[in-house]
Amino acid sequence: MFNLLRERGVDFQNMEVTMALADGSRTTMEAYTAPVSIEVEGRTVYIDMLALPKAKDNRTLLGTDFLEKSGIVLDLKNKSWYFSHKPHHKICFKEDLDEIRYRLLGVL
Repeated sequence: MFNLLRERGVDFQNMEVTMALADGSRTTMEAYTAPVSIEVEGRTVYIDMLALPKAKDNRTLLGTDFLEKSGIVLDLKNKSWYFSHKPHHKICFKEDLDEIRYRLLGVL
C-alpha cells in the first residue's frame, strides 16, 4: 500500500521509530508517515499511516489506533466485526484482503 500511495502523490515524511519486538527487545528503524483517509463501509477514517521501508514481504496492518478511531469492534470468535454504535449489524471477515485494499484505493 505504501508504494501505491506514494505513486499517487501522497507526501510521506521520513522519521525514526523505536519499536518493541516480540522478544521484548527494542530497535530503532527508519519509517515514513503520512496522513491518509481510509473508507470502511461508508465511514471515512483519517489516520497517520506508518510505513517501514526495510520490512520484507509485509502487509498493511490497521492497528488499535485505527480500530479506536473508526469505532470498529472485532468479534474474533464469530469471524466478524461491527461498528460500536451498531453492535447488531455484524459484517463477516473477508478472505481476499488484497482485493478489498485495492478497491479502497480505487485501483480496481
